[in-house]
Formats: sequence, structure tokens, C-alpha cells
Amino acid sequence: MTKSQLYKIIIYRLLLNIREMLFSCVKAIPAGIFVGIVTFFLMRLYQKRTGRIIEKRRRTAIVLSPVYIMFVLQVTVFLRQFGSIYEIDLIPFDRPGGIRYIILYALANAVIFIPLGVLNPIVCKKMQSMRLCFLAGFLFSCLIESMQLLLGCGRFQTEDIIMNTVGEIIGYVIWRTYK
Repeated sequence: MTKSQLYKIIIYRLLLNIREMLFSCVKAIPAGIFVGIVTFFLMRLYQKRTGRIIEKRRRTAIVLSPVYIMFVLQVTVFLRQFGSIYEIDLIPFDRPGGIRYIILYALANAVIFIPLGVLNPIVCKKMQSMRLCFLAGFLFSCLIESMQLLLGCGRFQTEDIIMNTVGEIIGYVIWRTYK
């Protein structure tokens, strides 16, 4: 197999992965909208009962957070075929396909967690500490990886945990910068 044939195969597999991810995103939209609507009405009910007014920015973050979490869980766990993959990969950044594929995969894992780093400190004042925000991202990533392993719908990868946590920190830094 020549180098150009290998690159074509890698690009083809990469495009298939991107296509699959986009379809998963589209499939996750209805559940996200449902969760957002339910959250919105629960927040309105809370405001009426307590008489407390929640500032607009925080209200928006409170509605978007469960939508975002549901979306991530849908894409990473629930829309995948259960019982098909039971693997643990403890060596980070060791993927077939070369450095370009590793970088793209790592960036995708970081980018998907940036919104969590922005939303957490707005929703919960305790998350305004970088340490707690870091811990939340790390634990959420561990939850996803553990669910993938237990349900057999993905590989438990330390690389995902590392890059998801990095994405959370990037989101926190963005929030901190524009706060």
C-alpha cells in the first residue's frame, strides 16, 4: 500500500466519523429541546413559588446546561449501539492514522467540553473556582467514559478524559476572561 492510498483511507475514515458525529448531533436535538423546555418551566415555577428573580444571563445558562449535558450524553452514549465495544485504552494519544488524526480527535474532545466550562460558573457560584470547575469536567468525562465501558458503546480512553478536561478549563478561562 502506497502512502497516498493510506492517506486516502485515513481521510475517508475521518470523513465517515465526522458524518456519523453530525448525524448523532441531529438525532440528539429533540431530546435536548425537550429537556430545555422542561427546565425552563421548572425554573419559572421556582421563581413564582419563591418570588426570587434570576438574572437573565443565569436563567439562560440554567436552561442551556441540561440541554448541553443531554446533548453530550446522547452523542457520546445513548445514540450508540450498546454491547458492541468493550475496550479500555490507557495509553493516551496512541491512535492509528497518524498525528493528524490524533490532533483532530483530541481537538474534537476538547471542543465538546468548552461549553461546560463556560456554563458551570454561571449556573453554580461554587464553580467559579477553577479547582471545582476542573473537578466537575474531570468527573463528567469519567462518567461518560465509564458509561461507555459499562454499556459497551465506546472505548474507555484516558485521552478523552484528558482532552475533555482541557476543554472544560478552556471554557472556564473564556468565562473568566469575559466575566
